[in-house]
Amino acid sequence: MKCSECKKDLPKSHFYKESRTNRGYQYQCKNCQTNNRPKYYCPNKTARRIKRNKYNISDEDLDALMSVEHCDICNKKIGWSTSRTGSKAYIDHCHDTDEVRGVLCIHCNTSIGKLGDDIESIQHVLNYIKNPPGLCRE
Repeated sequence: MKCSECKKDLPKSHFYKESRTNRGYQYQCKNCQTNNRPKYYCPNKTARRIKRNKYNISDEDLDALMSVEHCDICNKKIGWSTSRTGSKAYIDHCHDTDEVRGVLCIHCNTSIGKLGDDIESIQHVLNYIKNPPGLCRE
């Protein structure tokens, strides 16, 4: 495959996949994309800015959240990157008010999300776990 930027003929492994192109890969090789990225681009700063804006919190509040090392529900070790830290950390928030509630692992965060942040549904789950019907049903 030929890179549209450096004009080198390179193997497919040197290109990112892109389903919207006819050839199934991006037109610039990975190296050219990295070299052409704006010098001010910093993924960590960008991620922090996105989190601050999404949850409308200060840098200090974000630092406090990002210092959390264990899930607020199950207490499993969590981290903000996926490298060797256990489960990835997520900021949990109320979908109605956008108020930040805490920091959770992916399992606890998606569990609450699947129950729709609904206290009644969560209470039904608790009742079910405490007193399952088993085979004895009326």
